Amino acid sequence: MFGDVFQVSSVQHGSGEMTHVLLLLLWLPLLVSGSICPSSPSSCPCYNFEDGLFLECPGATARSLREVLMQVAGPVQSLSVYNFDAQVTVLQAELFPPGAEIRHLQISHSSLTELADNSLVELQGGLESLSLVSGHLQHVPQKALSGLNELRALDLEANDITDLPSYSFYGLHLKKLKLKGNLLQKTSEYAFAGLEESLTELDLAENKLRSFPMAALRRLEHLRSLRMAWNEIGDIHDDGYSQLGALLFLDLSSNNFEAIPSDCFHPMPALRTLSLYYNSIETVQQDAFLSLLELESVDLSHNKIVFLDGATFQANKKLRTVDLSHNHIHYISGVFARLPELRELFLSENNILEVPADAFTDSALLTVIYLQQNAIRRVDPEALLSLPNLAQLHLSANFIRTIPKDWLTTSKKLTSLSLDGNRLEGLEPGTFRYVSNLRELRLQNNRLVEIGRGVFDPLPTLLELHLQNNLISSIESGAFRSLQSLQHVNLQVSVSPVGSHTHTLCLRV
Repeated sequence: MFGDVFQVSSVQHGSGEMTHVLLLLLWLPLLVSGSICPSSPSSCPCYNFEDGLFLECPGATARSLREVLMQVAGPVQSLSVYNFDAQVTVLQAELFPPGAEIRHLQISHSSLTELADNSLVELQGGLESLSLVSGHLQHVPQKALSGLNELRALDLEANDITDLPSYSFYGLHLKKLKLKGNLLQKTSEYAFAGLEESLTELDLAENKLRSFPMAALRRLEHLRSLRMAWNEIGDIHDDGYSQLGALLFLDLSSNNFEAIPSDCFHPMPALRTLSLYYNSIETVQQDAFLSLLELESVDLSHNKIVFLDGATFQANKKLRTVDLSHNHIHYISGVFARLPELRELFLSENNILEVPADAFTDSALLTVIYLQQNAIRRVDPEALLSLPNLAQLHLSANFIRTIPKDWLTTSKKLTSLSLDGNRLEGLEPGTFRYVSNLRELRLQNNRLVEIGRGVFDPLPTLLELHLQNNLISSIESGAFRSLQSLQHVNLQVSVSPVGSHTHTLCLRV
């Protein structure tokens, strides 16, 4: 199309070709978006992209903002106002001139305490998202919002809203609602009335809620994501009939949970991701997750859990990721067995004493295991035999003195092995014979005295070998002969039992 225009201009006007080309280039933004930035310089930088104008107005006053909007020709895709005039506490209708068309409006860091009932009337035809963030709104401006038929996303983060009365959003068709960082203490049973058929994402994080608002949420038939971290919730009341049947994602981290009772997530059978980290959980009942047949990820890290029954996750056959790091767990016998989809397991910084034979039985897709900073003294020779896909094993900072010779028999895909910070005194030839794909081996900070010939022979693809801070006094000739791919080896050792000097031996193979 544009090529044809250039051609016609050239043929018909000859010497005036350049003038026409320049004019056409000047009008291209209008042809693309139908909008033109203000012609005179303003305090609001304006960007004209294919999908419309983007205006940014830092430190704008009500008057300067209105003047800019009066100069704009065509719809505004996005208007961002931050550090709005501190003297303006009430948003008035006069701010938006007649005919103003704004699709996405963001006002942040303002002194707004309320919106006049008619303040958004001029935007009713096209406003799709509204963000009033970091202000001082004390309630949801329901009357000002009513009539915004195209509004799909509302963000009222970091205001001073203390409660949600009935019908706070009635008349809207929101898909996303964010109320994070307010002072919410209660929500009416009908707070979200009118959003039953539309709302899919709700963020109530960083408020003052003390109970899970099941009564207010149960009618939201399409709610898929619910964020309630950093509240004061201690339990989930199951009345026996309320359901959040579409809920896939639930974040209850940083609350006041002390226990997870039997089947307490029964109202949320479709849940796939569950976060409960940074609570005070000490007890997890055997059937706590019984109804979560679709669960794929659970995060229980940074709690006070001491014991988990071997059947805790046996109903959750679709689990892919489990995070139990930073707890006080002692035993893991059978807990992570027979989980056919499990890929990642985080168990670092617990008090685990051993890795028993049945710890991971028939969890064949397990790829990464984090067991560093525990109290492990023993790894059963059969503990890893059913893990053919294991790629990373982290056992740093434990109390392991010996490792079984055949413990990695089936771990042929292992690429990273961390055994640093233990009490290993020796390595037998054959210890690594089944892990020929190993790329990284960490053995530093142990008590190794010698490196014998044959120990590393099965590792032709090894890239990194860390042996520093051991007690190595003897390295047999040819100990590193097969390490043809080695790029880094650290053999830093002390040369004096009382001195602070070190000697780093760099080998080139």
